[in-house]
Order: sequence, then C-alpha cells, then structure tokens
Amino acid sequence: MIMQRGGKLREKMTDNNYQQYLSDCLKQQNSNIQQHSLPNGETVWVRRSDAHHGIWIYRLMGIFTTLLKADALKPVPSLGGQMAIQNEAKTLQRLSSSGIIVPKLLAVCDDGLMMTDLTDSQTLRETLSQSKDKLSDWQRGVVAIAELHNKKQYVSQCFSRNMISFNDGRIGFIDFEDAPEKVLTLKQCQIRDWLCFLFSTATYIDDNQQAVRLFHQALGNNADAVIGNIYCNTRFLMWAKRLRHRRWGRDPLRIAALMRFVEQLYKYR
Repeated sequence: MIMQRGGKLREKMTDNNYQQYLSDCLKQQNSNIQQHSLPNGETVWVRRSDAHHGIWIYRLMGIFTTLLKADALKPVPSLGGQMAIQNEAKTLQRLSSSGIIVPKLLAVCDDGLMMTDLTDSQTLRETLSQSKDKLSDWQRGVVAIAELHNKKQYVSQCFSRNMISFNDGRIGFIDFEDAPEKVLTLKQCQIRDWLCFLFSTATYIDDNQQAVRLFHQALGNNADAVIGNIYCNTRFLMWAKRLRHRRWGRDPLRIAALMRFVEQLYKYR
C-alpha cells in the first residue's frame, strides 16, 4: 500500500494489475481511444485496435508525391489492428528511452494498450487558441521538435493536436499508430514532422518575420538544410499562398498560411 494525498491509502499497482485492468477496460470500451479511472484512482488511457486499412489509395498517392518530388509527403499507410497497437507500444518505449516526454506504457495485448495520462497539461492546439502570447507558445513547439530531431527521433503525426503543452512549459507528444519509417528515411520522417507542425500552426504566426527568426534560431546550424528540404517538398503548393478569403475553407487557408511562411523561411536563408 502507498499513501495518497490527504492521507488515504491506495493499492500499489503491479504489471499484472495493469494487464488485468486493460482486459477489463477493453471489454467495456466502444471507442478507439478512451480515458478510464482505475479502482486505485489513477487516470489512464486505453487504445483499442481498429480495423486494418486497405493500402491501394496510399500507393496511388505515393506515385503522385514521387512525381512531384515531395518524398516527405509520401503517404504513410495506417496500419490498423494488432500492428498499430504493437507499433504504438514500441514507439512509446523508443521515445521514452530517448528522454522524450510521452505517456508511460502500462500494459499491452493484441487488442489494445494502456498508458498514463499526462496530467497538468492540454494540447498545444488548445494552448495556442487560448494564448495571449502565441508566438512564445509556438516557439516552445519548435524547440521541442528540434530537440526531438537532435536525438535522431521522429513522431510522424506531429500536429499541434498531438503535442502536449504542460503548465511548466515542457512539451510532450502523443498518438503513434503510424510507422513512417516503413516508407520514409529518417530525414524524410523529420521533415514530415515539420510539415505537420507548420501546417497545424501557421495560421497563428502568418506573415510573422519574428517567427521566421525564431525558427532559424531553434534549428541552429541545421536550419538551412531543413528549410531547403521543407521548401523542396512543398514548392508545388506555392500557388496557394494567395488564398485568403474564408470561402476557401479551413484546410486550404491553412495550406495558404503554411506556404506564405515557407516562402519567408526560404528567403531568410
């Protein structure tokens, strides 16, 4: 037994306990990912395996991106099923062993996995939408990705919704069902991280020269090479930078903001 706040006793969990609770949670869970409260008061997340996805559409998209010489945008097939669960478990362990902030893996089986809840936090997307100093919060994301890459790591779905912003300023990462290394090199995986991040955050720093300088500063000696690769993988979309009217919809306007920022990054080299 261990002591909780307020003097209450709670059972000390073992690997066997977590494995049993994972089995119990999966029996009652309907959604792919769901939060649970264990009998000892601990909050955890359980991911259930979903159906395997066909790959024909990914192959067609792969041909398209190859023709455009946009290798980092090559589609990464969604594994689905047991493979997705196994991949996420391995990725959680890989990133954790490199000192990257991710949920702790508590239990895993063929049908799902259980991981800790990252407390005192919210997604970076939520932080940016509420922030009075969006540039500083955006910079924290840039620095976190640069540090991730300096450790020869990557996360694939590096959108702001999958980055966790802690109250103390740290940044963590979640959601690792994809396995980009199956179709991309390490460099391409890392460029993919940058493209996902910038696509999901560019509207917060649109036409911001200071953001360009902060990006260069965070990447240091790697800045020119990284920016060159970002530009090469997106230049076929440069026409979209002119889109500004709301009628185009959210995602086209995100692409437009991304391309205006990429253009400024490239000119600053």
